Amino acid sequence: MKLFYESKEIFVKDNRFATRFSVEDFAGRAPYEVRSLDGEIVVAAAKRLTKKKAQKLFDNGLEWVEYPLEVLLERHLALPVIDQESGEVLYDVVTPLDESKLKKMIEQGIDTIEIINDLAEGADMSIINAFIADNESL
Repeated sequence: MKLFYESKEIFVKDNRFATRFSVEDFAGRAPYEVRSLDGEIVVAAAKRLTKKKAQKLFDNGLEWVEYPLEVLLERHLALPVIDQESGEVLYDVVTPLDESKLKKMIEQGIDTIEIINDLAEGADMSIINAFIADNESL
């Protein structure tokens, strides 16, 4: 998947999902409401964020932002999620995320996942959909 899409690391922090703030990810239009970990709205959804303003936010100490659950539920895994004790693959690449899978990951002590960043500029779901269709035909 990394040949076709950028990926994004998502962390569990204080029972919330978070990602590192990246100037490149948020320059342009914000695909969702961007909030700091203290809940402050940094950029409203669909509002324009210039690279200069994004850089200023980063320079002023914005390192982490919340990754909204409703957005995460529409994403797919870029890397498999593996049980740390048994080595068993819990969820493979391109697995769509839902609440029960996220809950199981948290219960298993998994605090970081990598998702396909299909929200990145120029990305779309076509390759993901092709992989899903191929997987369903097996």
